[in-house]
Amino acid sequence: AKFKNIGLKKREERSQSYLDEALNIFAKADAKDPTQLEPAIDLLRQALKENPRNEDAMESLGVMLAKQAKYQEAIMVMQQLEMINPDNQMAQMNLSIFYMKIGDKETAEEHKAKGTVLQFNSALKP
Repeated sequence: AKFKNIGLKKREERSQSYLDEALNIFAKADAKDPTQLEPAIDLLRQALKENPRNEDAMESLGVMLAKQAKYQEAIMVMQQLEMINPDNQMAQMNLSIFYMKIGDKETAEEHKAKGTVLQFNSALKP
């Protein structure tokens, strides 16, 4: 079990490293040219291969896909994040935005409501 934990820790570290590198690329990318996000998207996919539960990598991947107008794929990523952590506020808020972008206002409103409830609940925690 000890060796398994060491291997898991290394994978989590590599996942975080890929995420950091992807966010660095994202910060430098020209917002008018979403194709510049391709290297960052590839790194985020690597991060998720190393650690499929890396919520920050998953959220970042969804956001970057949406920046490329790949809303269906972005929705699938956010749904996966929602399954991993049903209390993730950003998953709900992003799902609301992405559904609005594809014209599904009803589903967008449902996710906005869920996100708002999660936001209130987290604000009420001591």
